[in-house]
Amino acid sequence: MVRAWYLQSVADDGAVERPPDKEKLLKRETVATKTGVRVYYFKASEDVDEPELLKLKEEIGIRTEDVIVIAKGSPDYEKQSKMFGVEHLHPDDEIRWVVAGVTYFDVRTLDDRWIRVELCSGDMIALPPGIYHKLVLEPDEARMRRTSSSSFMWDCSLA
Repeated sequence: MVRAWYLQSVADDGAVERPPDKEKLLKRETVATKTGVRVYYFKASEDVDEPELLKLKEEIGIRTEDVIVIAKGSPDYEKQSKMFGVEHLHPDDEIRWVVAGVTYFDVRTLDDRWIRVELCSGDMIALPPGIYHKLVLEPDEARMRRTSSSSFMWDCSLA
């Protein structure tokens, strides 16, 4: 289940700020209102789409998709985790669907605060074009389906 909260500070060292008490967690509607980010849950799978997911991909106009594996101990892990951890934005809609592991997306609000969105297996985040964000990794492996409405995809093969 997706959890989200305002960050107290934004660390650039990849440190994972843990969630606050339950009463300080943000509702999905709050995250959507403050950032335009939408979160969903679909049964985790690297190669099967549920009908609701197919509908969402069609609405957004998804054109490219791949699976990335981010595993501690892989040759490019440090380099890639630093690259993902840099604040950036994209000109197109993007979907990240966690099919194994845990990861965090930090997203910047319109009033310049940061919200951390924790994603576990089955959780999906849909980032609108132009939102500043960064990915913070848990120390172990994460597998994500990565989709975009653009035909361009980063070269992030970490397997």
